[in-house]
Amino acid sequence: MYTLRIVEKDGQIMNHYLGDNYSVTTKEVAEVYEKLETMVVANENTYAILVGNDGKFILPLLNHKKYFIMMESGKTFEKL
Repeated sequence: MYTLRIVEKDGQIMNHYLGDNYSVTTKEVAEVYEKLETMVVANENTYAILVGNDGKFILPLLNHKKYFIMMESGKTFEKL
């Protein structure tokens, strides 16, 4: 089970449940990225789009925030 932890510049921390799997699509994968981009509000600060919880959670990843994928144990699995 994975959780997305978002750390804002002001120190605010948010956690979002991602489920058993997730995917991160960057702009380099243009065809898939463009399809996902129609489902979220993406702008020039968006560097990737994360999909989790079997497609129920879609979030643009922005340059000015820090993103971490956390494992069920609480350890960091990946820094995005």
